[in-house]
Amino acid sequence: MALTARSPRLSSSRYAAVNQVYREFFADCPRFPARTTVVTHLVREGVRVEIDGVAALAR
Repeated sequence: MALTARSPRLSSSRYAAVNQVYREFFADCPRFPARTTVVTHLVREGVRVEIDGVAALAR
């Protein structure tokens, strides 16, 4: 699994908040998925963080 997080402004407090949610969401995973964080302009105004991911499931 790989995730990309995008944010228009990523202060240290906002980054810490994103990390906390990330830890809580993936608490049951033996390893956290790889993640890339990018500071960029987002398409919709008012959005603080946009995250997309790609995952593969074992058969």
